[in-house]
This record gives sequence, structure tokens and C-alpha cells, in this order.
Amino acid sequence: MSATLLARRMVEGLSSTAQAELEATLADLSDGGRSDLVGVFRALLSGQDLSGALGLPDGTADLLYAQAHARLNVGQITDALALFQALAALSPKVKDHWLGLGICLRLTGTLSGARLAFATALEVQPDCPAVHVHLAELALVEGRREDAALLMRHFTALPETALKSRLASEAQRLIAVLSAQAKP
Repeated sequence: MSATLLARRMVEGLSSTAQAELEATLADLSDGGRSDLVGVFRALLSGQDLSGALGLPDGTADLLYAQAHARLNVGQITDALALFQALAALSPKVKDHWLGLGICLRLTGTLSGARLAFATALEVQPDCPAVHVHLAELALVEGRREDAALLMRHFTALPETALKSRLASEAQRLIAVLSAQAKP
């Protein structure tokens, strides 16, 4: 759930008095003016993502993504996982943040979390070949053969792109596994 959606759900059904009390509590928690939780909360209510609500400088998410990707590439999965979790919270409309999070969760054996992260990546960018491949691979690991086959059919139907071409051999491997499992 994005921070914006969480903020909106927090005020759903609250009276104006209760909303004012919530803001007063956030003001008290703002640590003597060193932070502005009320401003952050209002920004989230207005639809900004957490990165914008916090007023982070442009490029912050890009730097965090570069660090997360680098750590993943050298096998520092725990560090990469923490960075991808932060990225998904800061900028939840970026497919690569969810894809990286899903990969890390899969590598740590948190399959249900990986499935949710990949599904979110698919919602963000339904035409991404990489998401289809990762979801199909996870479905196979979980024994959900029909889901994997459907994802591979969707992958095959996607328009040809450089990314799809790079993933073609992996997709063919998954399709071959599915085909072998279908034979009695």
C-alpha cells in the first residue's frame, strides 16, 4: 500500500474534529519543528508520493536505485532488499523498484512477498517482458503451472523490444519446462 493511500485511509470517515486532532498529534510528534509531519501528511493526502511529500531532492530515488542494483549484483541481498523496500515506499509508481524488491524477496525465500511485488510491478507496467518472466518463474517454483503458462503466453504476445529479445532465451527455457511438465 502506498503512503498516499495509507494517509487517505487514515482520514476516511473521520470528523473534522478528529482530523484536527490527528494533525495536532502529528505536530506534537514533529520534534519541536525539526520535522514537519503535518506537511508531509497533507502532501500525501493531496496525492504526492512519499518522495515528493518528504521534499527529497531530485535524483534521490535514482541514487538509491543505483545502490540497490549494485548491491544485488554483488550478492548483498539483505542490503539490496532494504534499499528496494525504501524505493517502493518512496516512489511506488516505478516498476523497477517493485521488480528489484520481488527479486530480492524471491532470493530470500519470501515467495508470497515476491509474488506481491512482481504483481505490483505488473500493475505499474503491464507490458514489461521482465515482469512476465519473473512472475512465470516464481509460479513454476510455487507449482502454479497454469499461471506460468498464461504468463508465458502473455510474454509471447508482447511487442518485440530490445528487452524482450534479451529475455527470449530465458522465456524459451521456461516454456520448455512447462512443455516437459505437460507430458505424461
